[in-house]
Amino acid sequence: MGRAPAVMLTDQCKAMEGAVRKVFPGTKHRLCLWHILQNVDKNLRSHPQFTAIDRDMRTLVHESTTEEEFQGMWEEMVGKYNLQQNSWVREACSIRRRWVPVYWMDTFCAGMSSTQRSEQSNRYFKTFLSIETGLKQFIDQFEFTLKRKAEEERLLNFADKKRPLKWDQGILFEDVFRKVYTNQKFQEVKDEVYGCINTNVETLPHVLASVEMFRATSKVNEPFWKKERRCFDVSIDTVSGEYKCGCKLFEFKGIVCRHIIKCLDVLDVNVIPDKYILDRWRKDLVRGYENIRVGYYDPRESERVKRSVELTVRSDYMTTLAIHDDEAYHIYMTKTNELFKTLEAHAGIENVDAFGDGNVSTRVWGRRRLQRREPTRQAARDEVHIRDPPDRLGNGRRRMTRQPKRRKTITPNANPISTAPTNDVSSQVSGFSSSQMCGSQLNPNMSGSQRTLVLSTSQQTPQFTSSQFSQYSWFL
Repeated sequence: MGRAPAVMLTDQCKAMEGAVRKVFPGTKHRLCLWHILQNVDKNLRSHPQFTAIDRDMRTLVHESTTEEEFQGMWEEMVGKYNLQQNSWVREACSIRRRWVPVYWMDTFCAGMSSTQRSEQSNRYFKTFLSIETGLKQFIDQFEFTLKRKAEEERLLNFADKKRPLKWDQGILFEDVFRKVYTNQKFQEVKDEVYGCINTNVETLPHVLASVEMFRATSKVNEPFWKKERRCFDVSIDTVSGEYKCGCKLFEFKGIVCRHIIKCLDVLDVNVIPDKYILDRWRKDLVRGYENIRVGYYDPRESERVKRSVELTVRSDYMTTLAIHDDEAYHIYMTKTNELFKTLEAHAGIENVDAFGDGNVSTRVWGRRRLQRREPTRQAARDEVHIRDPPDRLGNGRRRMTRQPKRRKTITPNANPISTAPTNDVSSQVSGFSSSQMCGSQLNPNMSGSQRTLVLSTSQQTPQFTSSQFSQYSWFL
């Protein structure tokens, strides 16, 4: 790779540990957290309270936020389950700085605490290859697997460009990161923005005029170790654009935490420094491997690579023209500076003059320029404005009362149809003439009770014969 890795994650292999110490002396060697927790099952399975031990072990490893908190929770767990004499527990405690995340949260690991990248690659290739695969078949299957992987990446690039996730334009972090980050990483930013709902911030006395101090308090979803809320100290430097939080999420994972987002919202900051937008997750960049043509991938099929190659050719040609003399060099620098400003304005990037002396300090993403904080802003914020009461009170909220339903009553006529049981159908409908039967609005789909109600409201009850009844028998 041209240089030694900054961090290396392995299991508890002693030979690998010695090799890393010898070949990469400056590399931070960390142990895989997943393998450590798997060893809990191997070494403590015989304990009568193993289920509770496993639960408490995972809780203190994943939920502790400071070294003192982890140490206190560990000692309490060891004393609670009488694990003082267990050799594996003592060894795990002695090497805790190499596998507990709280001890290396200040080291960037892209959010990984295990060898998940290697395990995912192994699992992916095992779906197409096996130990019984022949040499020729292995080469064919290997190229097919890589071709499928490249196709999946192409579809993801298309989705990032053409099918972005929904965002809220009123929220700065969503409006900025949806332009540059892939959908998967942008979803993580949205999760942190959503977490601001359960986060409260309190302003603390600050030492420097440009540095604001806050205490962010977040509600814990599931209380652990007698805690229901987490508190972190946050420092915001509005001049240099330096943001620090006690949770160290950005230092470890590369995503700005909800505590910083909440504090920036309180300060009404509408720009994000360029250093908080990492290139490794940007969707508008062409990676180096995308220009390499192999049997399963042709870079000419990618639209982004085409544009990159064309722009590179143009840039190289203009560079050769600009190095002839001073005048050509001056023209080139002037025009490219104007082009830089136009393209940065289109992408939402601005150069910020933080100190007001003409020295550009940083580049930011946002909606407007970063302004220098006035010295009277703190005093103005501490003032409490009390408004006068209104002259007239409103009508208030109208009280809605539910009225009881009224039943419709029907008064029977003087000569209703007799409801006495009888077997003679003609006697039940006698008293209605042919013209009255035709004029009445009866529906064949009516029920028997509805037809009886309509017939009972008639004003006259003339007699008709059984032959007339046969013509209107369909009403019943």
